[in-house]
Amino acid sequence: MVTSTLTATNTDPKSFIHLSQRELDDMFTGAKVGAIPVGDTDGTAIFQPGTFIATLAWGIVRGFVWRGKVFTPGTKDLRNKLTPFSILGIRANVYVGESWLDGKSVIVIDYSTTSFVAQ
Repeated sequence: MVTSTLTATNTDPKSFIHLSQRELDDMFTGAKVGAIPVGDTDGTAIFQPGTFIATLAWGIVRGFVWRGKVFTPGTKDLRNKLTPFSILGIRANVYVGESWLDGKSVIVIDYSTTSFVAQ
């Protein structure tokens, strides 16, 4: 069950770092699969959600390591934007598939055959 923490602010991905892992899982399993994104997207790194560490990790990752993803529907893949300069790097295949969490349809970001680093 989704708790009262999930409010209108959940439209801001950065607010997700303040939710618990259970709340994130509930939000994920309660959502319907949408369209695969197209083009340049901003990312929100979530590590140790709902803790002070989450805010610290978000800032470090955002500032120095990872900025988001660029989705290319024609090739059914994406590239991650790395460093403060958004250099395109680590590639993944993107497709609609089955969730490992609940078996429902989800957008899968699959690094298993495209990246030694991220697989």
